[in-house]
Amino acid sequence: MSPTSKRKKNLLFLVQFDNLVSKFRDRKINKSVLFVGNDVYTDATAKASAKSPFDGNVVYNFEAMVCIYMIGLIYKIMIRLVLNMYYLYIL
Repeated sequence: MSPTSKRKKNLLFLVQFDNLVSKFRDRKINKSVLFVGNDVYTDATAKASAKSPFDGNVVYNFEAMVCIYMIGLIYKIMIRLVLNMYYLYIL
């Protein structure tokens, strides 16, 4: 087993962010904007319209939950691609 394959097995791919979704229409650019996770805190309007997909322990906003899952999946895929490229070029 080569050293690079050992290192790849030991990598832990975790994506952590808040379960918040903010969807609003920006008046300056006249487009709908969707913020997910920690990005909600970057804009005052997004912060005011932030919603959690949970009510206690029950999911009641499935559209927000799908957005959170998709963003988490995209982040995880991008992290794996970047790390694989790093290992290909460096090692």
